Amino acid sequence: MIPDRWCQIFLSPWSFRGIPVEIQAFRDGWEEVTVTNVAYEVVLEGDFLDSYASDKMCSAYREMGKKISDTLTSRGKEVTNVTILDHLLGDVALSRIEDYTTQMLVKKNLPPLVPFEFKEFLLTRWFRSRFNVPTDVAFREGMGAISHSRNFNLMEEKRFLSILCCIRGFAQNGRSGCDDEEVWMQQRRVLRNFHDLEIAVFSRSVETLLEKCLIGRNP
Repeated sequence: MIPDRWCQIFLSPWSFRGIPVEIQAFRDGWEEVTVTNVAYEVVLEGDFLDSYASDKMCSAYREMGKKISDTLTSRGKEVTNVTILDHLLGDVALSRIEDYTTQMLVKKNLPPLVPFEFKEFLLTRWFRSRFNVPTDVAFREGMGAISHSRNFNLMEEKRFLSILCCIRGFAQNGRSGCDDEEVWMQQRRVLRNFHDLEIAVFSRSVETLLEKCLIGRNP
């Protein structure tokens, strides 16, 4: 446990002396947290297994699997990993990420995203995750050879890296301390900007699998 007096020392103005302004964290709004009396609960093994037993979890997963299968079938779609992801993620969430990413690409004087390019990027990203080697090696020796033998197009490495570095979760307007300003921001100041995107990303999953609605969902 960290004594309260150490928390006070760490968060006091004295601790910022000698640190350049450009790399100082924001000091307004920070709250001291007492960690000496943090409450926690000890759960007996039997109670834990009763609450999180594998049978209950498997039953829940099977029920959710049936729901997504029925949802896709009712729309005349084949039940595959691709159609499941396409339905649960939805076009609203993708279009927002594409829009925010395009803003950053343009800001860096790079070509904007074109239709379906972001989905191509996602597929390339998942393909890339199968290779535990540097990206240039993966493209040159693994991904390129497989795409050629399987006869499918592979996104160019340079474009892939450009998009990867420009993915954003909220608009450029109103940004501060994120891309250009050399000042650290409190995480809560930045993370709250992801709220609308979070709703867009998870709304279909909650509605389809849990049969509930996310509060604050945009129409």
